[in-house]
Amino acid sequence: MRGLLRCLRRRFYLGILLSIVFALAAVLIIYYKQVSEGYEDQASFDIMAKVGMTEKDINSAVNSQILTVFFIPLVFSAIHLCFAFPMIKKILELFALMNDGLFILTTALSFAVFTLFLHYRLPPHRPRLSRHCEKQKRR
Repeated sequence: MRGLLRCLRRRFYLGILLSIVFALAAVLIIYYKQVSEGYEDQASFDIMAKVGMTEKDINSAVNSQILTVFFIPLVFSAIHLCFAFPMIKKILELFALMNDGLFILTTALSFAVFTLFLHYRLPPHRPRLSRHCEKQKRR
């Protein structure tokens, strides 16, 4: 019985480690995709500036696009977690972790920290606006 528990603990640890690695890889891929698209969209930013949009308006448009791209996976992972909860509960019971409230609390805190990180720390990565916004600032 102890050998089985030891094997299950190793697999559980390995599963957590691989989950973290794959989640970080997905976030980095999305992040760099957004950065490269920001550089590709430089002409669009110039057009927005020529039309008369302020740099603040352009920044808010870019922020909303970035936040949407990063929050959609968060929403889908929350939905997935809701459906996977019965199986996760059974797995945690194998390790004598039967406190559902603690699991829900840590999950909610993790989502809250991730959401706050995205909302307050994710800068809009795009090239600096060209001369058009700088001219508007001088006026």
